[in-house]
Amino acid sequence: MDVIALLQAKNRRLERFRDLSMEFAASAETGDLSRLEDFERRRDKTFRAIEFFDVKISEVIAGLASEQRTSRLIEQVRQEMTKNEGLVREILLADQRVIVSIETEKLRITQEVNSSRKHREVVSKFKSTWVTESGEELDQKL
Repeated sequence: MDVIALLQAKNRRLERFRDLSMEFAASAETGDLSRLEDFERRRDKTFRAIEFFDVKISEVIAGLASEQRTSRLIEQVRQEMTKNEGLVREILLADQRVIVSIETEKLRITQEVNSSRKHREVVSKFKSTWVTESGEELDQKL
């Protein structure tokens, strides 16, 4: 397989990676993180495929004879790498959106837990002081 075909295949995987990230980012921004595990699993699988292409590309480039490294080939590689860089930037932006959404949800949950804890403490204090202040015993019979 030639270098250009490998770079194009890698870019197609990066497009899938980007689409997956952007789709999840849009969902996460609405507060829906229910598919986080599936997102991570699919993303990891796609990332491993991209790593495979990197290894293959390196092998093919190392095996190229100097006469095969033409200016045309170099220009085609540059074009594919430009696409690659653009896709990586888009993935990073989608990742940033996901991180912000996760941090927002984390903050919301932390506030909810703290509020719940505070309510429990207030209820606990009310129950424990009410009996002693009123001088009455609680009815132990139902």
